[in-house]
Amino acid sequence: MKKMYVLVSMLFFIGGAFAQQKSSNSENQSSIPGKTTKSEVKILKGSPDGSTVNKAPEDIVFSEDFANGLDGNNELSLPWGIGGDQGSIWEHNFDGPMGQFSDDTGPLESETASNGFMLIDCDLFNADLDNLVQVNGWIESPSLDLSDLGSVLVDFTTYYRYCCYDAIPAFISVSIDGGNTWQNFKPYNYGQFIEDANNGSGTLNVTTDISSVAANQSDVKIRFAYMASETAFGTSFTHYYYGVDDVVVYENPYANNLEVLQVMNGDVDSLWEFKNYPLEQSTEILLGAVYGNYGSAAQTGVSITWDIISGDNVVHTNTVELGEVPTTRTDADGSIVQNIDTAWVQSGYTIDAIGIYTIRTTITAIEEDEVPETNLLDRNIEVTLAVMSHDDLENLDVQLGPRDADDGAGYLYNEVGYGTRYFVFNEGSTAYGLQVVFGGNTTLGAEAVIAFYEVDENDGLNAGSDNMPSDVPLTETEFIVTEADTSVSVFIPFLDAIALEVGKTYFGIVLQYNGDEEIWVRGTDNTDTDNSSYVRSLNGDGDPTWFSRTSELAVRLGFSETTAINEAAKLDLKMVVAPNPANDYTNVSYELKEAKKVSYTLYDVNGRTIVSEELGSQTNGVHKLNINTSSFDAGVYYLIMT
Repeated sequence: MKKMYVLVSMLFFIGGAFAQQKSSNSENQSSIPGKTTKSEVKILKGSPDGSTVNKAPEDIVFSEDFANGLDGNNELSLPWGIGGDQGSIWEHNFDGPMGQFSDDTGPLESETASNGFMLIDCDLFNADLDNLVQVNGWIESPSLDLSDLGSVLVDFTTYYRYCCYDAIPAFISVSIDGGNTWQNFKPYNYGQFIEDANNGSGTLNVTTDISSVAANQSDVKIRFAYMASETAFGTSFTHYYYGVDDVVVYENPYANNLEVLQVMNGDVDSLWEFKNYPLEQSTEILLGAVYGNYGSAAQTGVSITWDIISGDNVVHTNTVELGEVPTTRTDADGSIVQNIDTAWVQSGYTIDAIGIYTIRTTITAIEEDEVPETNLLDRNIEVTLAVMSHDDLENLDVQLGPRDADDGAGYLYNEVGYGTRYFVFNEGSTAYGLQVVFGGNTTLGAEAVIAFYEVDENDGLNAGSDNMPSDVPLTETEFIVTEADTSVSVFIPFLDAIALEVGKTYFGIVLQYNGDEEIWVRGTDNTDTDNSSYVRSLNGDGDPTWFSRTSELAVRLGFSETTAINEAAKLDLKMVVAPNPANDYTNVSYELKEAKKVSYTLYDVNGRTIVSEELGSQTNGVHKLNINTSSFDAGVYYLIMT
């Protein structure tokens, strides 16, 4: 394998591109808290999202901060109960779970965490891995008289993690008959946590609508329950934990409140969704939106409109009529959830020029919305010169790193890998390498490998003898990180360029084996709706395995040379760029074989236009162009002359 020394802030000359060495730090690393959670990898993440509903103190009919544990600290001065076979392991906690798989998760980051919160620590209870017990246990509120409330919302702060299926065992349950029968509700807001076994949720502020059961009822009890028996896989939940704090019960102040929660621009079920892709891979946009009814009343005549905007111009519009949208719905397992649904439409539109495009999505109804600012949501996509990726180039708010080693082999960290899947829509593309944004915790001098595989989606990513996508990659390259700068992406070229085939799926990875160094990779938190991003870590048996992640990793596929070379060939000119890398200026020498009108455009690596100029008619022969680069950020730039 070819060994390369890579500077994370170093800039690379590729084809018709020039690069300069000025450093840049567009994001303050301190904006990402230093606290870590231990799932299969350490994850540094931003602040939890807040509730979408504004409540005033006079609306609150019950609140509990668990300052006194189960003895209660509420308006009724009444205690909470416990129940279930393992109900007794719910405890008033200050430090977080202490079991072997989650002992460095830390406390729940609620507003009143300093006075404690309630936690069921399944890891600690099931410390004996040879005698695992399925966990069923809950805490139960005192009876609440909600007969005056026409709608009922429950706010609370939570975090949870579960093993080993995607049917979540953490519930809110509601009874209106003294506890004889219970209705389950799922304890999360859409977009805050995407269900994924073995993955910790982080701290969430959740609002759950229990109106369908509790409204106008005089004997309401609320449970927070970890119940293996209530899932579709009733014998499969032994780990990890469920924490609850700051419970508030109140009436929904809004009757009419539709929200657009997420905008999609690709098939998140069958293929993959790319936030950034090269023009040569542009294809018809599949428009999608996730929407919800957060009011207390059903909405009628609902429709969603997508406008595709370039600059100040709407270049394409699609609308879908949805009809009536109720407030809640019942899942297949019988649990009630907020009525959140998805709308799709084939746009009939393919982007044909490099640039940033906004997909503006608007939801409307016959009823006048009381929170109109949530009726509209924008999503930017970038059609680039040479980059395909899933992450948000402007919002890398999380970094992922290796777990501490506990295998007795003398290593500080277990092996770790980061990978992203790519799908090829159009023929004629070639992959030249990966662009990676390394996290600031990366160890200088760390050795790693990039590799590129063709994968069969149906065979999974653990098909090879060492739980790799296959035994033999298409290409791989060893490299060493010698400087860390999380504001700059690093281009690591493949040893061999790879011609990509239409309809094939590929997997690009950064891999580090056991050792003393850490390699961290940045990403966009909690946005992986298409299961395209994976982290390699150890499973329960201690074997390295690829796990799907809810963060979109900044591991990007580079189509570097193709566009610039093709454009230069069309112009039939010879071009030399020097100095390259550049600092304050660079000179471009080019030769015309015949008189032509000449112009040039300078793009950054994401396809944004930095400089564009018409040079007018020029005679045949050699010409020289001086470009002032003193104000440019560090990075890779592409020069196209036409």
